[in-house]
Amino acid sequence: MGVIKKTVILHDAIERFVRQTQAILIQVEPPIEATYSTALNFMLLAAIHEAARPGGLSAETRGILWDFARDAATVDELNLHERMDAVRAAWLGHEPHGPAPAAPRPRRSRTVKRAQPPVGAPTLPSPTDA
Repeated sequence: MGVIKKTVILHDAIERFVRQTQAILIQVEPPIEATYSTALNFMLLAAIHEAARPGGLSAETRGILWDFARDAATVDELNLHERMDAVRAAWLGHEPHGPAPAAPRPRRSRTVKRAQPPVGAPTLPSPTDA
């Protein structure tokens, strides 16, 4: 039913509104067991229905939306965070198509090298000296 998106980058102001919406949903009577995702979907559903009604969004709301979309600094910052997360996921081997193949493990040497004590350090008798 739902689509799981691992990364969605939200502007700080939007994130605050999602948290506020979540708090409102939890505090209504009867309370709604609202997760962050529920609150975000609640907000988006309201915006979609408002835009779809006859007359659509007000000129003021459309202006705010287009100002946001054309704010290159904000859009670049949000895109950068999303791209960095994708690179981080790829680096960790959690790409959407599955983990990266594991590198072959190096063979261990069968010979054991004993550590030598530093020069001048007292030596302990070996168990065979007894």
